[in-house]
Amino acid sequence: MRAARFFNALTLLAIFALLAALAHWQQDAWWPWQGAPDSTRSLAALLVVLGWLAFCLVFLWPRRASADNTESDDEAGLVHVFHASQTGFALQLAEQTAAQLQASGLPCRLLPLDALPRIDPAKLHRALVIASTTGEGDAPDHALDVIPALHGRQFDTLEYALLALGDRSYSQFCAFGKQLDAALRRSAARPLFPMLEMDGTDSRILQQWQQQLGELGASPSAEWTAPAYQDWTLVRRTHLNPGSPGDPVYLIELAPPASAPHWQAGDIAEIQPCHDEATIRNWLDDIAPQADAAMRAAWLTPLARAELPAPSPALRTLPLAELCATLPPLAAREYSIASIPAEGALQLLLRQRFDEAGQLGIASGWLSRHAEIGSPIAMRIRRNPGFHAPPPEQAMILIGNGTGIAGLRAHLAERVQAGARQNWLIFGERKADSDFHFATDLNHWQQSGFLPVLDCVFSRDGGDCRHVQDVLRREKTRLVEWIEQGACLYLCGSQHGMAAGVDQALDDLLGAEQRRALIRNGRYRRDVY
Repeated sequence: MRAARFFNALTLLAIFALLAALAHWQQDAWWPWQGAPDSTRSLAALLVVLGWLAFCLVFLWPRRASADNTESDDEAGLVHVFHASQTGFALQLAEQTAAQLQASGLPCRLLPLDALPRIDPAKLHRALVIASTTGEGDAPDHALDVIPALHGRQFDTLEYALLALGDRSYSQFCAFGKQLDAALRRSAARPLFPMLEMDGTDSRILQQWQQQLGELGASPSAEWTAPAYQDWTLVRRTHLNPGSPGDPVYLIELAPPASAPHWQAGDIAEIQPCHDEATIRNWLDDIAPQADAAMRAAWLTPLARAELPAPSPALRTLPLAELCATLPPLAAREYSIASIPAEGALQLLLRQRFDEAGQLGIASGWLSRHAEIGSPIAMRIRRNPGFHAPPPEQAMILIGNGTGIAGLRAHLAERVQAGARQNWLIFGERKADSDFHFATDLNHWQQSGFLPVLDCVFSRDGGDCRHVQDVLRREKTRLVEWIEQGACLYLCGSQHGMAAGVDQALDDLLGAEQRRALIRNGRYRRDVY
């Protein structure tokens, strides 16, 4: 580096010396219209230019090649941290991984997974990969083309570790992570450790990932902690769809704590749910009938946020304190945020869920029925940059159904705040008289010019269009025109039915390759569940 700086300084001095000599030599007029220079001086000028070009070819070009080689040598110890993230969780873990490596003095580079096929394999020596699976075995949108792009490439200098994220409630658990692992092995990359598969936010798998980082040289004392939950106050809940043929939908409003983090449209609220008191008492009665009332009362609060296993003869033989101390916490539940900070409260839209026995789901039951107004709700906000808004000057087509309108409503509120008026919303639900969520806001924004195109379809009300994809087909001309003018598409709602139907409609109307190009360019983004 010092030699390069010395060489550059010496070159600049030579240039200034040459300019001074030419200025001293040139005594006649400088400009062609003031008189032509004599032929001797013209020839001398030409020789100077040719000499300079020869100097660049002989000295600078080889040095450039040398600099490139030096860069490759420096990158031999670089750790690439790749992430494939749909809702921001894999990105969050990748950022924590990179931060731990840097804190331990290990150089690293944080990149989205779709950058992997574009990197020269010779510059890849060690990689840490955190990859989510979305839906039934799909890759995150930005990583859809990664595995096909790896076909035929050789990464024989690459060693990697892979943390696959998934949800065991889906039949294709961690499918994309498994496919990626197989593709890397076919490309001659060598795994440093067996692939880790993590269900939700399983702390035990995160500890194993920490151990792997430690074996790679990251400081074993480095802390790995998830953002802490904060207590938000439940100030209001409103049943939005009485009389609907669907399950009840509730608008939940939470007042922020004094030190609440900022959020923006597209971000995710992670709620730590609780069991209702009756459920905990019934479980204690079954699991520890011999425990006295004081002991049971003492465990009501600790058990509120713990997984309660089904009672069994084996569990009933364990001391209650020993059993309760080993129970894992309830998994967090994720919700799209429906409001922006300027509105003063964080709004969520949730539908009550029921199991096969007709029991109300833990999280939806806690928020919509059991938690008392004014009580604290443990929540943290997760950034989801993959679903953040485009610039205000870019047109936006928002498509969603059911409670998916929550994330789209936040985007519209943010767009209104920014003065953006090129917005088109397509929303689908069951019946207009009971399921038109946020109708007051949407109609107001339409009347004030912030939502010039509002298409609502209600499947139980009849008509030519029953679903949002039917509107796309009906409005093909408008769709093509908006896309050609640079509009982006944001989709929020159910993975099954709606999302697949919209993808098929876009394939039919725009072509499958154009839809995939929109995804690659960040102009088609999805938050589906």
